[in-house]
Amino acid sequence: MINIGSVSNAVFTIIASDQFVVGSNYYVDLNEPFNTDSNRQPWVGIFTGETNITPGQMNIRAPWESEYLINVFIQDSSLVSGQKATDNALRAIEPVFTAVNSDRTLKGTVIHITEMNILPFQRNDDDNEWMFAYLLEITAMTTPI
Repeated sequence: MINIGSVSNAVFTIIASDQFVVGSNYYVDLNEPFNTDSNRQPWVGIFTGETNITPGQMNIRAPWESEYLINVFIQDSSLVSGQKATDNALRAIEPVFTAVNSDRTLKGTVIHITEMNILPFQRNDDDNEWMFAYLLEITAMTTPI
């Protein structure tokens, strides 16, 4: 059977050990979908998404096919403006995307990544401090036994 925690842990390890991410002082958390601390920016949060398991005939030993969704939240902030916060968050996406794309089997926990989507997620304006986040949705295929 699929080990849901191992897939999220693999994504965390890939991002948290990437040289650019580490060298740029990103904060990376596992199973934390939100960050309200503006001192912890840029921030990346890996959160378990949904797992869909459907009958299939991939082979006789693994007659089920599963699709796994991993949510990666990428957030940055600015004291200047909402546009600056958005620009900072957009710049933070590339190294995270590149790190994940460097290992499409997610450390062997899935067969391969089938899709990645980048979506605007949230914007906060608290006391003249703007935060903006994007959601990187990673869809991967595996075969639980």
